[in-house]
Amino acid sequence: MPRKTVSLAKEMGLVKERKIINFDGRCLQDTGYRSSGIGKYAEWLFIKLLASPQFLVKFAAHQEDQYVASLLKKVEFETIPFCEMRSGIYFNPSLMTHNSEPLDLASARGLTRVGVVHDLIPLRRPDESSEYDLSLFKTMLGKSAELDVIVANSLCTMRDYRAWRKADVSLFVLHPESRFAACGPDVSHAKKAVQAILKIDSPYVFFAVADHPRKNIELAARAAPALQELGFATVVGGGISATTIERLSQSYDLSTITFTPRLSDPDLVSVYVAAEAVVIPSFDEGFSLPVFEAVNLGCRVLVSDIDAHREQVLDSKHFFKPDDLGDFLESFHATSSCESTNHVLFDHTKELASFLNRLDDCSS
Repeated sequence: MPRKTVSLAKEMGLVKERKIINFDGRCLQDTGYRSSGIGKYAEWLFIKLLASPQFLVKFAAHQEDQYVASLLKKVEFETIPFCEMRSGIYFNPSLMTHNSEPLDLASARGLTRVGVVHDLIPLRRPDESSEYDLSLFKTMLGKSAELDVIVANSLCTMRDYRAWRKADVSLFVLHPESRFAACGPDVSHAKKAVQAILKIDSPYVFFAVADHPRKNIELAARAAPALQELGFATVVGGGISATTIERLSQSYDLSTITFTPRLSDPDLVSVYVAAEAVVIPSFDEGFSLPVFEAVNLGCRVLVSDIDAHREQVLDSKHFFKPDDLGDFLESFHATSSCESTNHVLFDHTKELASFLNRLDDCSS
């Protein structure tokens, strides 16, 4: 269509201009968050927004970096400094992890403000955050009241947020999608891959944890001797640091445990699929992406009995008290005949469509 014709069509309302979304990319540029559940969620949202024809998505950042360069090789998008956000929507996929400067700028310039709340865990477990991080979290949580649209990553987070606000605040719930296809590699292929990756050829139980107190890595250390007696090795994921491993070794025998580095997605899928069981023993979560990924791959999954896990797993015998080794072993025995895990099926298409329609209705 010639340019003049397009211009005339726009004036007549026949062609709808795309809404600009200024996507705050700081949590994706931050290596500490990029590999976490928050980072995976943010990247998923960014890709989904880029694929939406009604939006022109710009990656807003202080400066371009290696991550942005690598992402540009996969998908095409425009990068801008925050100071060039002048219209449309300011979208923060991780509201409480960085300071409020871009949000304040968006407010001053009259942009529609959208932000994601992932969890309120620092309020429940303040001793696990530094004084600075806790102060930042509380400040940004307070700033959430300035948002025009608030997104929660789970029903659990939505309930927690409403309880904190002491009001029935309107939130969109957007459950993340798994990075992995529902049909992973067959078990025999996965076992061969694990032999090459981890040099393990015996049956094993995989603990999907991370190097953080609330992830409850201690349960893996406590359970390892009992699992060995049952004929299973213990594999612990999450790239646990040498400092944490040394600390654990002061209290536990770690000789039967294999600690993995951070794995590529294909390697992680193989480790999931080849495991006798996947265990997520967290004390607290906002959503818990490893649970969703493991059940999506058809794994037998055992989870700590917390709200975020009850939102995903349906069968009570798959739950255990996170601080109770005996309860974990009871769950392990009770699910021994289970090849997979009965879980909730989220309607991602409906959730996303409803949210995108809301964004499309926003006016700057």
